Amino acid sequence: MTSMAMSKVTPAGLVKSAAALKCALLISVVLLLAGCSRIDYVHLEPFVADIDGKSELAVSTYPADFPKTRSKVPFLYRHSVTKSEHFFQVFIRDGKKKTGNNPHVDSIRIHSFSYRIDDQSEVELLANYDSNFWMQGNPKYNEQYQDDYAVAVDECSTVTVYVSFTLNGEDFEFEGMMTSDAKKRWTPLLFRALQ
Repeated sequence: MTSMAMSKVTPAGLVKSAAALKCALLISVVLLLAGCSRIDYVHLEPFVADIDGKSELAVSTYPADFPKTRSKVPFLYRHSVTKSEHFFQVFIRDGKKKTGNNPHVDSIRIHSFSYRIDDQSEVELLANYDSNFWMQGNPKYNEQYQDDYAVAVDECSTVTVYVSFTLNGEDFEFEGMMTSDAKKRWTPLLFRALQ
């Protein structure tokens, strides 16, 4: 005969479980009553390539402007849309750490960074730049470049990027694809109000 161990339910345990359930229910109701926000945007997948086993090239984009509200119902719903315009970033970063200074860079010169959208002409954005990080549209990184125009990309485009640079005396050239698609992000309006 097998004996089954019975777990003993205590009144204190029931009170804790009920309190946790009430708390979860209350949070759900508050978030539901707070409404929701939907942001539509065009997303470009970053291009990342290993350089030498220690560093990697990362080309990414960020929206050129904040989302604009298209429609809203106060306290219940807000629909915002970002323009399909982007700024580029080029980063020769530490392959493991991904952020901050790259200890593997003794000398760097980005000879050229350019892009081509679908079958359009190639456009050069950067030439002879002496740092491992560049951010289009940010004056801190663009004192000698007049590139404050954003790049318009629709949701079905493919962007080809071309980067040539010399890292620690060795020359590199990369060509990569960045695909775009439409995305939607939903968040509670309460979170937006707290930002």
